Formats: sequence, structure tokens, C-alpha cells
Amino acid sequence: MAFATVVEARSIHIPNNNTAYVVKVRYKDIYGNEQVGEFTSRPKQYHKDETVAILYDPENHSRISLPGFLQIYGGSLAVFVLGTGSLLLGLLIYKAANRMVSPVGATEVE
Repeated sequence: MAFATVVEARSIHIPNNNTAYVVKVRYKDIYGNEQVGEFTSRPKQYHKDETVAILYDPENHSRISLPGFLQIYGGSLAVFVLGTGSLLLGLLIYKAANRMVSPVGATEVE
């Protein structure tokens, strides 16, 4: 993934009276070389000089796509779910352990 700057954005008409946007971006590849590429976006329109996160093919710099929700937030979402599950499990174990321990000084009733 890389961050790119929008150089140009133009609208195009596609079938069924819909509009898509061809967005030309400039970014630096993993070697630090500046590259230029395009992607098509629908429906979001990007504006010149806007910064966007992109995915690109290191073998073919003209192949660019936008990362999806899971590619951006997947790691954080997984940590949140695992952390919440661990917290709930810990609370259940704590509650069960407190039920099993009798209070100090308590006597059994016959």
C-alpha cells in the first residue's frame, strides 16, 4: 500500500446513465521511484491534490486499485474482537471463581 496524490480526475459516462471517475495519481514505489498511474472510481469523486491510499502492482505500476475496508481496518478489527472476547472470558472466569470461594469466617449450616 502507498499514499498517492491525485494529479487529475475526470468523469466518464458509463451505460445506464451512470458516472464513473478516472483518477490519475502520482506516488512513490517501494524503491522510492516516483510513479504515475490511474484507477477508476465509482461513485466517489476525488479532487486534484487530494491524498489517497492505493494498492499497486510492483511489477506493473499502471495497475492500481483502492484498498477495501478489510485491507484498511482488518487488523484493528481483529485485535478489537479478540480483546473484547478475552475480556468477556476473563470476567466469566472471575465471576465463576468468586462463586466457588466461600467467604472467610462463614460456617456451614446443617
